[in-house]
Amino acid sequence: MIYVFTADPECPTVWALRQEDLAFRVLINEGEFGYGRNWLEVWDRGEPFVALEHDVIPWPGACKELLECPEPRCQHRFSGAPPGNLPMGLGAIKVVPVGPAPAEWASIPWNRLDGWIVPHLNEELGWEHVHEPPFAHARASLIPSP
Repeated sequence: MIYVFTADPECPTVWALRQEDLAFRVLINEGEFGYGRNWLEVWDRGEPFVALEHDVIPWPGACKELLECPEPRCQHRFSGAPPGNLPMGLGAIKVVPVGPAPAEWASIPWNRLDGWIVPHLNEELGWEHVHEPPFAHARASLIPSP
């Protein structure tokens, strides 16, 4: 399953996914801890999933490729990161959950969550399998206001 983690159900990531014939679910991150609660809920389902943040734009076919990859942890780079650097964030990632998620995730502020989840991924799933080419990054500062 593909999940979009967002505060806005009409975010750029959703627009991009609507162009493909893929099932996806939008998870609304409510409040400071909603992102962590959503990650905890999805992880504890125990099924492989792709997580996309609200401002990461997958190219056509990329999410399907991630879902079909046999590796337990896959990630795409996305523009905005220094060349050659894989962001240690959660912007565009596929994971195959192992065991229960740490309960602490539900009480970590959204802007620090990657610092808790990435070490857990490293320990449980090993280093990420990198897919190319990178995704686009729809930074809010570059999106014109209506």
